[in-house]
Amino acid sequence: MISYSANRQLFLSSVMIIGLASYVTQSDVKIPVTSRLVAKYQVLDEEMSPHHTKCGDIVKEFLQADSYTCSFKVQELEFDIENKYVVDSTGHLQEFRTYLAEGPVAYSLEELAEDSTFMRDKNLDRFHIALINNAQSILDGSDTIHIERVFPAEKLILAYRSAHLTPGRRFIYQYQE
Repeated sequence: MISYSANRQLFLSSVMIIGLASYVTQSDVKIPVTSRLVAKYQVLDEEMSPHHTKCGDIVKEFLQADSYTCSFKVQELEFDIENKYVVDSTGHLQEFRTYLAEGPVAYSLEELAEDSTFMRDKNLDRFHIALINNAQSILDGSDTIHIERVFPAEKLILAYRSAHLTPGRRFIYQYQE
């Protein structure tokens, strides 16, 4: 009986170790604490984007994308960009791009300042993003955003879905070390 119990205990321990090893995911990747955010993307989520409802059917790998690229892939996930927020070294808005069927429209901070109604409607008037808690969370305005997954090669952070975000949308943050 002792032999059976020991074998069973060894088997259960092996199953637990294998289970824990397979549980290690991209979210376990640590962002260097010296990193800072450089952009925020509002995208159609990975379920809607492959249907090309917003962008054409040209999809580039994120690292090969340029400022005109509307759809990008990161690992196995595809995203269509709706808005891109480019920030300065302090996390404040520097440029806002909205992606339309005919291509992106970019607004500089100076252009945005001329239209306070547009800035207010797009929630750009007090825009600020930053990494917090030793780069384990994101401060987006007054909201603390939790990180679902990190893509270290692309330096992208996929945020958990937010209850206040329109269904079918996600936020992705770009960082630099």
